[in-house]
Amino acid sequence: MNCFCSCDRLLCMLDFFCAVSWHNVNITLLQNLNYNDMASEVKNKLRDILLWVNIAKIANHYFDKKSTWLYAKIDGESAEFKPDEMLQLKGALIDLAERIRKCADAL
Repeated sequence: MNCFCSCDRLLCMLDFFCAVSWHNVNITLLQNLNYNDMASEVKNKLRDILLWVNIAKIANHYFDKKSTWLYAKIDGESAEFKPDEMLQLKGALIDLAERIRKCADAL
């Protein structure tokens, strides 16, 4: 089974949009965090996977940005994540997790 066929991508996109809709409540929570708390919280939450995922590919594929943009956001060196960017990052990680799970299931 090919984990990256167009059907799988469509399902991943649908899952992402469902996750975004379901997590709209998080937008309010993100807006209430101050910048320093958000930057350190994001980096701490990603610490476990930063060495295992390709941040450049995530930045390019999911955000259409360069890796320096995403690294700067994660490190707190530039403007904070906007609520929609945070949800987009969450959706990207959910998509990657689902792709990995599908590949593992196919073995």
